[in-house]
Amino acid sequence: MDFLCNVLRNTVFLTVVSGVFVFVVGQIFMEYVLKPRRRYQELRARAAYHLTFYANRYNLEKEESKPTSEELRKFAAELDAFSVSAPRIIFLKKTRLTLRRAAVKFVNLSNSVNSNPNGEKIKVFREEAAELLKLYQHTNLKA
Repeated sequence: MDFLCNVLRNTVFLTVVSGVFVFVVGQIFMEYVLKPRRRYQELRARAAYHLTFYANRYNLEKEESKPTSEELRKFAAELDAFSVSAPRIIFLKKTRLTLRRAAVKFVNLSNSVNSNPNGEKIKVFREEAAELLKLYQHTNLKA
């Protein structure tokens, strides 16, 4: 019993234990808070990129617009996968639902790329996706 009391009173031992504790808590915080937030911000930035970059590729011939459609669908899959895999601690149900809705808008956009001659649906899907992800674009959202 005296040995245990002496060990617990030893400042070196307490310093090592507290250092390990701080390290473990820091790693957990980084893994479950910081990394998912960074990934979320990266996905929002990529969404803005996709909405802007592919804006001039809508309403092309079917073969010309196929790569655009595939890219938009891949990105929608990434959004959806992140909404499912993100830690539940950080991303509330509302945020997860918003990400899933944005993924659906990107799928709709992918499906409409070459099948919507007047571009009205495309414009609506782009605006809704930007609004869901809180993207404040300074570009014209017209198709």
